[in-house]
Amino acid sequence: MVLQTEEKPLCGARAYSLLRRGGDGRIAGAYSGAAYLLFSDGMLMLHDRRRGSVPFGIGISDYPRLRPLFAEGTEVSLRPSADGGEPLSAGIRTAAGTLRLTEVLPDPRRCKQTALPDAAAVREAAVRLRDGNAGGFAPAVLSLLGEKPELASRPYLAAALPRINALLDALFSGEEGPALSAAAGRLIGLGQGLTPSGDDLLCGTLYFLHAFSPADPALECAARRLKTALSPLLSLTGAVSREYLFAAMEDGYFEVTADFADALAGRRPLAPALDALLAVGASSGGDIAAGFLLAAGRALSLA
Repeated sequence: MVLQTEEKPLCGARAYSLLRRGGDGRIAGAYSGAAYLLFSDGMLMLHDRRRGSVPFGIGISDYPRLRPLFAEGTEVSLRPSADGGEPLSAGIRTAAGTLRLTEVLPDPRRCKQTALPDAAAVREAAVRLRDGNAGGFAPAVLSLLGEKPELASRPYLAAALPRINALLDALFSGEEGPALSAAAGRLIGLGQGLTPSGDDLLCGTLYFLHAFSPADPALECAARRLKTALSPLLSLTGAVSREYLFAAMEDGYFEVTADFADALAGRRPLAPALDALLAVGASSGGDIAAGFLLAAGRALSLA
């Protein structure tokens, strides 16, 4: 039974590669924002297309209606069309039926900036995070404003702050090997939920380094060093978070992080771009923004 036919779904580059290969797997979890389909060679995220492009995601128009059909543990298969041509057609099959995808092409957008972010925009974003009482590790951005967060009721944040500083020190001093690996290893998996705050912050740092690498070759080098440090550590976190980290290491991005980079570069209004990022997960958006802004602050010598 065909559950739905989705023409021209939003499709990230990693998701497109997985669709072309096909395969059998299981549903790792289905949540209000997305369902995660786990295969032997990767993970596919099925989500509401209003969320925008995700590297390993497929955005469809009626995800909330289909969500109950993607029960955790259910077997799932990907079946690309036999001709293998482009645009691609494929089916996502479960016991409840098939989601047909037609005219599928990978998202062509690239997230690259040719100038470093504006220092005033970075500080304004930090102020908005502070005034919005963002949770997770987002209060770490107070260092950009010469302030310190309250830590008595935030044990994860208290544990994270020296680790975040150690990561940034190693990353922006040009250190390689043990120092950077140790700093990354103390952050990965730190926190709670599907994507712990430490992982989200690391993703935000990578998003910044990749997005602004055309403006400063040192950022591209830093991204390579952080990727090298993280690669042997990915087993220390969960499957969903591991997929986000891997995508960030490979220069993947959320559409909302690309929009945030545009905003910091003065190409679009900051407030709506930051609000859209903060809407990701319970605290993930704030953690991603914190990693992004803290790395930007180091690149601009703001802290």
